[in-house]
Order: sequence, then structure tokens, then C-alpha cells
Amino acid sequence: MSVQSDLFGGTWVAAHQEAFDHLHAKDPRLYEMFRMFTLELIAAGVRRSGAELIVNRIRWETTLRAGNDHYKVNSKFRKPLALKFIEEFPQHIDFFEFRDFGEMGMSYDERLMNDFGPGKTSQPKRK
Repeated sequence: MSVQSDLFGGTWVAAHQEAFDHLHAKDPRLYEMFRMFTLELIAAGVRRSGAELIVNRIRWETTLRAGNDHYKVNSKFRKPLALKFIEEFPQHIDFFEFRDFGEMGMSYDERLMNDFGPGKTSQPKRK
């Protein structure tokens, strides 16, 4: 696995993003559910959440309600799901809580605001 510095200055296993991109191209239902449940939380007035809550809801829905115990969601997809959501809905940039990236002297949320915040129109740049 190659490890690279991501656009937020932390280490990121490139294979995780590649695996997510492959899965999304093959079966976009994971992100569709993630988007739907995230928008549902926002509509209910929830101001901040973690991607883990939404991923666990997807696990619940696909296991119990859909009766599909073979539909697995790997936790390594939390970050790419949240970033995809932020790309699609930049007005909700402050919805997700991310871990601190202390080596940069700023939090992940601060780095998101710098890269995607109000008035930003460019796509994130990967190093």
C-alpha cells in the first residue's frame, strides 16, 4: 500500500481512495444511501455529525431492513464518503467532524474551510 500526504496534510492510504472509487463506479448505492441519510440528518436540524454515524445507519438498514447481511461497508470508506458529500454539497462543509491534524498547526475542519470554504471554487488538490 502506498501512503501519501493528503490535501489536508495528514497521511492517507491511497489504496483506500482507490478502493472507494472502484466500489462507487461498480455500485453507487453506498454513496446514494450516505447522501440520503446525511441530508435526512441535516433536515432534522442536526448541525454536526461524524461519517461513522451514517455508515452505521447504512449497515443497520442493509442488514435488518433489507435483509442483506452480505452488504458490508468498510470503515475505511468514511473519509471518502464525507469528502464526496462535501464536494457535492459545499454549503454543508461544516457538517462533518474530522480528526485533528496537529502537524499542520490546524484542525481538519480549519483545513477544509481553507480549501472549500465560502468563496472557494477550486477543487481540492492532492499532493
